[in-house]
Amino acid sequence: MEHLTVFQRTAHWVLPKPDRRISGFEQNLYRRFPFTQRLARGLIFNLTELFNRAMHHPRVMNRFQRLGEKNIGRAITDPGKRDALTPRYTLG
Repeated sequence: MEHLTVFQRTAHWVLPKPDRRISGFEQNLYRRFPFTQRLARGLIFNLTELFNRAMHHPRVMNRFQRLGEKNIGRAITDPGKRDALTPRYTLG
């Protein structure tokens, strides 16, 4: 007899990742002026730090949680799976 045991962790919040293509213009800009790429990376770093500080503000986190709920709704079409994968705790 075959048997499968599944250990599932508590579902966690998954926010959309704001990836995008780097345009040819940006690539040329970064190649010609390397400091512009460092500026862009610094901006991303500081936005991440700002997000971490926002975790202490319930209204801000509520908006991020709604964003996470929409993200789960777009990615998981099966209602049962979506329910199982939606966290039961508040983001943050």
